[in-house]
Amino acid sequence: MDAEGRQILGLAVAVPGMIDNDGVVQRAPMLGWADFDLTGRLRQAMRDPKYAVTADNDANLGAVAEQRFGSWAGVSNMIYLTGEIGLGAGLIVDGELRRGASGFAGEIGNLLIEVDGRIGRVEDVAGIRAVLGELSESDDIAGTEVEAEVEDIVTRARAGEPRVIETLDRIGRSLGAGIALAVDLLNPEAVVLGGHYQALSPWIGPAAETELAARTHASGAGGAEIVVSALGHEAPALGAATGILNDIDAGLMPTPLGR
Repeated sequence: MDAEGRQILGLAVAVPGMIDNDGVVQRAPMLGWADFDLTGRLRQAMRDPKYAVTADNDANLGAVAEQRFGSWAGVSNMIYLTGEIGLGAGLIVDGELRRGASGFAGEIGNLLIEVDGRIGRVEDVAGIRAVLGELSESDDIAGTEVEAEVEDIVTRARAGEPRVIETLDRIGRSLGAGIALAVDLLNPEAVVLGGHYQALSPWIGPAAETELAARTHASGAGGAEIVVSALGHEAPALGAATGILNDIDAGLMPTPLGR
């Protein structure tokens, strides 16, 4: 890019894990990382560039993208759910992304819920891993195979396979139970289902909405709606770029490369 006379505005990386405000990945089980200084390593690899180098949780960045480019763009209070193998939440509160005191806010997957006598973490009973664990016909699924496995489950659901329909309904209700806890706490206008939830939404969405309405303290779930992401799996990456664009909009122009 330097040879072409183009300017790098910034480098931002979305990571599925807990990242502190210094860009250190405290915990990312899917990557096998713990106390990994990703931002520092990136700066070192890029030879201490003049532009900003940052790393953030994928749910946070997905929420940023949804707020700027999604079907609910401009909304002031929103929860974005990643819907990948792990389950995290990005929180937009009063128009701003909320990371919490140390950057760890939004770990909705760790909340405990009870549905049909089953007690467990939201991620364990309503995450994509739970969907695959109960409905996939493969025993060992690589990360690159998840999308194909989800597509197979969607095909079976469309064909009306009873076990698939019943399981997705229960998982949807479990997801709705977890969303209800977050809605009671934050009172958002929208809860956006991202990642693989997008493909599964015709079956899990209605069940989640029913459970949300039944469990929230405020009538009508306080006005919150469960909606499906229009940005799909690209939302976190788009959110990484969006953060850089937001800085530019605020007048924080990067130093020209090489000066």
